[in-house]
Amino acid sequence: MKRKKRAKNILFALLAAVVVVIGAFALMMFGGRIISRRPVQYQKLLQSQRASYSQLLPLGVFPKDLDRVKQVETFYFEYYNPWDACYLIYLVADYTEDSYAAEAARLRALPLKPPPEPLPFGAEGFSLPVLALSADRSCGYCYALAEESNRRIVYVLIEFCNYFTDIKKYPNIIPSAHLPIGFNALPGNPEWQAFENMPLTDSLKTPT
Repeated sequence: MKRKKRAKNILFALLAAVVVVIGAFALMMFGGRIISRRPVQYQKLLQSQRASYSQLLPLGVFPKDLDRVKQVETFYFEYYNPWDACYLIYLVADYTEDSYAAEAARLRALPLKPPPEPLPFGAEGFSLPVLALSADRSCGYCYALAEESNRRIVYVLIEFCNYFTDIKKYPNIIPSAHLPIGFNALPGNPEWQAFENMPLTDSLKTPT
């Protein structure tokens, strides 16, 4: 009798350990929200495990560090993963004359795939000159804009999955002048509606 009770206790302990491990893994992979407005954390955040899930960050639009930046006007980083990873990263950086020229040249030289036409998510272009742009019909935008008179560069990443973002406050974080004109990545946007109305065989194809 004691052996049976002991075996049962061991089994319960093993099951509890498995549940804890699975829960911790799920929290690490999918759970939680990370928000930072501190430029001092920029490099650490962009090199973190959470950032490694991004499809658009590896394209190199955002600088690896802020060493050449004269002053950070604004920095916002948000990672949210209710199930699929969503990112909202916004960096406004001022440069010296020489460093601005070097950074603008770096961005223009990036080997980025031309964006689809028309631009996805209702976008109709930008209010500022574009130095670099990656746009994907299913997962969002990563781009850099120029304010040459101020030697300022605006970097933006709005990345998500399944045609809409779960970070619904992005219009409150990024000024309209720094968003694509007409851009809408909220639930119910035209890209999402088109995907929802697509025949199943077509929805399994890779979007372009």
